Amino acid sequence: DFHRTVESDEHEDHHHEENSHIWMDSKLFAYQVKAIAEGLCQADAAHADIYKKNSTDYIEVLSKYVDKSGLESLEGANVAVLHAAFVYTAGSLNANVVAVMDLDEERQVSAGEVSDFIETIKANDVKLVLAEYDYGNSMGKLITEQTDAKVVYLETLVHGAYGADDYVTTMNENYARI
Repeated sequence: DFHRTVESDEHEDHHHEENSHIWMDSKLFAYQVKAIAEGLCQADAAHADIYKKNSTDYIEVLSKYVDKSGLESLEGANVAVLHAAFVYTAGSLNANVVAVMDLDEERQVSAGEVSDFIETIKANDVKLVLAEYDYGNSMGKLITEQTDAKVVYLETLVHGAYGADDYVTTMNENYARI
């Protein structure tokens, strides 16, 4: 079943139970597609063949067209994230997440947290910080001023267009920014 598969996956260390942004790793997203198709097959057995075929076809699209080429140098690299979704993105690149500050519209960050986050970046030789522009822009500017880390702004895929190829397109745009 889906939960057992994810928990036994090599990315286990890269996610937290309360972090629902699993789609930010296309390999784990493929497990979601499969789990949804299995649920649909159980709920609507008359159309099970269609659900299975569609999920198999889409999982093949994910494996063929989500392009992380050129990012192999990040394997084992220390990164920091300013949005919990990007823990999965870092995991998909086999990078080590050494600091997480989950910024959103409801989160108030103390000066001590900011200081600790920046010190963690410096102490762990972090060269890449993944952030969402809307909530991480001011923190990103501060990180750029005070560290050697590059801040990259990515999409979390929770808003925007909803066309047939939008997931693959947006994931590839995210990877190209890195």
